[in-house]
Amino acid sequence: MAKQRFIVAQPEVCESLGIPFIIMLADISFWTKNYEAFNEWCEQHNAKIQGMTVQFPDANTLTAFALRWS
Repeated sequence: MAKQRFIVAQPEVCESLGIPFIIMLADISFWTKNYEAFNEWCEQHNAKIQGMTVQFPDANTLTAFALRWS
């Protein structure tokens, strides 16, 4: 069974942080192995990596991330 790679924060959490959309990275070994491609994707799509979280400017970018990295 595949590990869940990330968790999408509930809208209430995002609102309290003042961030439109945020995920928490869950599968550390996956993200470590794929860091260069992951980082490049985030830079190209204006997603901000901050520790074990990624912030997205809008729902379309979050959806694109989920389709690419699930």
